[in-house]
Amino acid sequence: VYEADKNGSVVNLDSVAKDDAISITTDHNGVFVVVMKDAVSVPVTAVRVTPDPAFAALGESVAFRAEVEGEGSPSQQVLWSVAGQTSADTSIDESGLLRVAADETAETLTVTARATADEKVAGRVEVSLYTLGDLTGDGKVNDSDVMAACRVLARKSMNIDPTDDEVRRGDLNGDTTVSIVDVMAICKLIASRP
Repeated sequence: VYEADKNGSVVNLDSVAKDDAISITTDHNGVFVVVMKDAVSVPVTAVRVTPDPAFAALGESVAFRAEVEGEGSPSQQVLWSVAGQTSADTSIDESGLLRVAADETAETLTVTARATADEKVAGRVEVSLYTLGDLTGDGKVNDSDVMAACRVLARKSMNIDPTDDEVRRGDLNGDTTVSIVDVMAICKLIASRP
């Protein structure tokens, strides 16, 4: 971003982008001193990954966020990775979007965000996987899940709310509750399978 002679001395300050420099000063001999942002290390103390706890349905995607903590204003750039997957189609992209393959057989995955400013500092979250419509948690969607969803509806009629896990597994239409529409969607899933 700046021109320098063969000794590394700055010869053309006009080429220094103001956004890239922390300071441009002269020393007591009139020699320019340029301190570049890249030359200054901001200590990174932690990387926080959200959501935590995390859950993902097979065949669905979950967006993760990372917050890099440290002194001053550390770079918020991270490198994302996922571990524990059994399917080649389960992956995480550079923005933190985890895509879980429909054929994934792992029960949990580990998502990691590693600070680019200090790759020794990383945040991790364990992601519990589940099958949408599988209220019984046995890895299959069948008549037992229809009955489990009906029990949720019966409890709701007595003002007993479903558990978070029941909503997560049984809310097929995305309205944040388990309703008769979801029971019918589970029946359609069962009917559509060979």
